[in-house]
Amino acid sequence: AKNIAPYNITFDESNFVDEETFSRIKDNHKLHKGEVLYTNIGSQLGNSAIYEFDDEAIITWNVMKLIPNKDIIDNYYLCYLLNSNKSYIKALNTSSTMPFVSGKALMNVEFEVPDLQTQKKVIKVLKNIEDKIKLNNEINNNLYELAMSHFNSLYKEENNTYEVQFGDIVSLLRDGTHNPPKRVELGIPLLTGQTIVNGFIDYEKMTYVSEEDYKKIHAKYEPIENDLVLTKIGTVGKVGMLRKKDIPMCIHCNSALIRFDEEYMDQYTGFWFLNSDNFQSAFRKIVTNTVQDFVSLGSMQKLNVRVLKKDIMKDNYLIFKSIFEKISFNNNESTTLANLRDTLLPKLMNGEIDLDNIEI
Repeated sequence: AKNIAPYNITFDESNFVDEETFSRIKDNHKLHKGEVLYTNIGSQLGNSAIYEFDDEAIITWNVMKLIPNKDIIDNYYLCYLLNSNKSYIKALNTSSTMPFVSGKALMNVEFEVPDLQTQKKVIKVLKNIEDKIKLNNEINNNLYELAMSHFNSLYKEENNTYEVQFGDIVSLLRDGTHNPPKRVELGIPLLTGQTIVNGFIDYEKMTYVSEEDYKKIHAKYEPIENDLVLTKIGTVGKVGMLRKKDIPMCIHCNSALIRFDEEYMDQYTGFWFLNSDNFQSAFRKIVTNTVQDFVSLGSMQKLNVRVLKKDIMKDNYLIFKSIFEKISFNNNESTTLANLRDTLLPKLMNGEIDLDNIEI
């Protein structure tokens, strides 16, 4: 379920099985291109996406595979329908401990569905938006790989770097609350590892805390624009940068908040540094594992790392800053497009927007 967001499937934190195990799994647990997936339990309840990949895959117990009656509803329209009625379906929750809607309950939900021709017109409008979002993601992935390739190449020349303890090059290294407060419907975003996606904060999976709890948690320090976050519990090593639109932001204990000392490194270079092969390799050497992977702030402070010399950073500063800003621009555009999609969705479905002039 953690891999499924509305309209989108990611492969972060994926698990794998060998071919022999895969061959023994029943076909109704295996995925085929074009099938509709739906999360019906846990914090991700209500997310739907289309599996658009040729790769073989299987689903776990917290994901449902839906095969629509193609004489009645298009699979893409079903995906849009489920995402647009998330709150309504969540209200069918039958569990007091973990949100849960059974397959039987979902099968009994009634929706008004237009004819297939009208569905295809709705899909055409929304899929154009989805395709632009996906294109932005592809461009960003390429830009990220380009920047990381260049950054890592700078470490091949030993004279470009020097060794220092991580604690000596940061002005702030803190983690968030170890006693997660009560979530509220609207409030201050609570950053966790799963809300860091491709270097930025993803609000699809965001939960919120009250302003009162935020002030208690961040009484001694507050996150500011361009602060960096690094996951240190569970899936360790994910990096994100807080932008102006993300502030205020409450930090969970599974992430470290990092502010580099400007004498050693700017935040843009710091973003690529934390993602670099050099740092990630060193960081993973201090991971301990009892129940799950964990890195303490103390071990981070004492971690010996190799840092680019100031003249090398200065020569490459504009390269790394401009690439980051381009990625950020595309990310913002995708967020705007996603908001447009979500605004248009109910209007298209209830007939508020005239579809007569849209040609298939």
